[in-house]
Amino acid sequence: MSQIHEEYERYVKALRDAGKEPRSFENFEKIVNKRLEKEIKSGVKTFQYQILTILCSNGQTPFISMSMNLEDCEGDKQWEEDTKLVFEEVLKQRIKGIPDKHGNLVPVIFPKLLYFLDERNNNPNTENWYLTKLAAESAAKTMAPDFISSKVQKKVKHTEHTWPCMGCRSFATPYTPDPLYDDEKVAFNRGYKDTFTVKELYEMSKKENLKFRMFLRLEGYYKGDVNEIDHFEEENGRIKLVCRPKYWGFFNGGVVTINVPHVALESHGNKAEFWRILDQRCELAYRALVKRYESLKDAPSDAAPILRQMGGLMRLNDKETWNHFIVGPRCTYSLGYAGLWETQLYMTGKKLTEDQSFANEILNFFNKKHEEWHTRLMNPKDPNSWLNTSTYGTPEESLTQKYSDALKRDFGEVEGVTDHDYVTNSYHINPAEPIDWASKIVIESKMMDKSTGGAISYIELPDMSKNLDAVESMIQFMYDHILYCELNVKRDICYRCGFKGTIKIVEDNGKHIWECPACRNRDTSTMFIRRRVCGYIGSAETGACQSRMGDYKARVEHTDIPMK
Repeated sequence: MSQIHEEYERYVKALRDAGKEPRSFENFEKIVNKRLEKEIKSGVKTFQYQILTILCSNGQTPFISMSMNLEDCEGDKQWEEDTKLVFEEVLKQRIKGIPDKHGNLVPVIFPKLLYFLDERNNNPNTENWYLTKLAAESAAKTMAPDFISSKVQKKVKHTEHTWPCMGCRSFATPYTPDPLYDDEKVAFNRGYKDTFTVKELYEMSKKENLKFRMFLRLEGYYKGDVNEIDHFEEENGRIKLVCRPKYWGFFNGGVVTINVPHVALESHGNKAEFWRILDQRCELAYRALVKRYESLKDAPSDAAPILRQMGGLMRLNDKETWNHFIVGPRCTYSLGYAGLWETQLYMTGKKLTEDQSFANEILNFFNKKHEEWHTRLMNPKDPNSWLNTSTYGTPEESLTQKYSDALKRDFGEVEGVTDHDYVTNSYHINPAEPIDWASKIVIESKMMDKSTGGAISYIELPDMSKNLDAVESMIQFMYDHILYCELNVKRDICYRCGFKGTIKIVEDNGKHIWECPACRNRDTSTMFIRRRVCGYIGSAETGACQSRMGDYKARVEHTDIPMK
């Protein structure tokens, strides 16, 4: 508002100097807001269409996520107000959708939306609840946004800051870069064209606020890295530039996933044997992650210039390798896992809904492994050359087929383990298990925090577009109980007959097939069907493996208790 007043005063002066009578402030403000609204609407639409029309080298739309987190505004009120206008328009356009080739308005998949719940938007008495209501409507109609609880993130990550995940679930653990001293030089200001010493920046900070301003390291181990200034200190007569903990610019070197039910069946239920085999599998996974590292080593910066030279991840020179960035805290390597549900049931006779103790023992075992692996230096002379591994709740897309086939091939049919077509995702409750949404959130949240490299949970729902109060209640519950959660809804279309609702999966000669309940159409090219693969939203038209189809078919809706 203050900016409009300032602009209005300049406008009045200019017109009066020209001998003209200016409009009233009310009319001026109305015109400004109308133009601003139009600019934002046009900008969001352009951004969305540009993403949807860009293709990666493999022909896919780029996996881009938008962080909807007002904490990123760092307390700047004007920045915050402007950001809220953008968030509001993003949600409105996601709800509206875009026309498909048949003229139906359908939701887009990208950019993925990550909506942060905090103390200013988590209930109807907060100032930004209107945005959360929009987010609830959007989630009920489009499965986006996902919801991240700032409260839970700060608790489980032991930090005062919040940050979004990479891709669909990877929450890399932040670290604080080494400080700089005195005459060490950094590149600063727009374009990183100006060079200053730490002492010179310190003197500048006395005249202007440099907090959270970015700078480029010109010396030291992480030369080429972009960091943020947190504050300056005087230490033993020296000037010290303290960096803000690094939340942005992380990347992942790869994932190797363990088929945990396979370990359980191979042990024949003997726990001592189970831990012995699991230890071997972990060692094999670590060796595979080392191979991942070796495959990335010595890659020149110009092989991926946007990421490695222009600031996507770092700013290196031509032909310079990124070797010092793919070890230590700057890059993560993930130990994935699948099938805690089947493993717990086979080894203890109890479901995860009854007891999570053995599953948590497994996750603790993985995390102990990371402590051991982090001491294995690749180069004894280089203290930063360790591999930064962490436990990762694997999305298990087509991998569920590979693992399910391996279990059936090696062990035949085992009740509760191999008698279904899929392996249950990471720590999740079996999709076929009847349970209410609140209990599912509470139970899975007890294991989510041990997936230090990333995890996500979901609630399976019917069409909730007419029951938004219930969706808002769920979101309020998420804020208090779980780090990261999303809603799955079904709003399918059969283009052949015009049916809108839930298109079912039927079996034909042992094969899972989509079929319209109205006209029996089985041609997915004439249907609009979206289902979530634990974080990712997939289209039936692009296909899914039979195990994933079995997962889709088995899913029950988590609506067995009142939702308010």
